[in-house]
Amino acid sequence: TEQMYLVPMAPFSWAWAGGKPEEAPFGGKLYNFEATMASAFSILGNGDPATTLSFRWGTCPSGKACEAGSTDFTYADLQAHMRDLRDNDVNM
Repeated sequence: TEQMYLVPMAPFSWAWAGGKPEEAPFGGKLYNFEATMASAFSILGNGDPATTLSFRWGTCPSGKACEAGSTDFTYADLQAHMRDLRDNDVNM
């Protein structure tokens, strides 16, 4: 069986912070109005279907942070699909 998980960009599937944590990474540069709007527009795009992320779990290869050979959902390939899910638009 395929061990795959799809995460579509859909209303209420993402959230933005309502403020800046005291110990925010990078000095809190991502916690401002401009960054929030840029993130929102990246989801909306130009009206094309939104991005869907896919995670395909598999056997952990050697040299990764997980235990080599393990199949307990500790290793996955992540891909971003902009339109057709059969096409790998961005291999992350």
